[in-house]
Amino acid sequence: MATRSRRDRASGYHSPLRERQAAETRQLIISAAIKLFGDRGYSASTVQTIASQAGTSVDTIFSAFGSKSAMLIHAIDVAIVGDDQEAPMIDRPDFAMLGKGKRSERLRTGVHFAIGVYERSVPILKALREAAATDVAARTRLAQYDDDRR
Repeated sequence: MATRSRRDRASGYHSPLRERQAAETRQLIISAAIKLFGDRGYSASTVQTIASQAGTSVDTIFSAFGSKSAMLIHAIDVAIVGDDQEAPMIDRPDFAMLGKGKRSERLRTGVHFAIGVYERSVPILKALREAAATDVAARTRLAQYDDDRR
């Protein structure tokens, strides 16, 4: 079966249904990771626990993200932006609203936008800080987060 899958990929096999299912699985994993990293921290949130919460296997998590650290970094990015879309922040409708309306409306929109970002991301920043103590990728992402925030 694995040989057929490789052959299908090499021949340009494309399944929108399979892509949608994979995206849904990634979304379930990220949602579970955000919740567990936020509630328990990095060390106490095992890949097995995240897999159980997401209703998937550990192998699926490693296949999708490569490592626990990479999953955390992806979870941070999703928490900051609010979804798993590829569009940069500047191209998003919520961000575009920051430049529309009167000054008071723009200020209100900016505060609402910032509150949303912090509500989604602050709970798992503790996990990122914890991971950064021993993981180079997490340390790099934490530095980037701090630079972006400033």
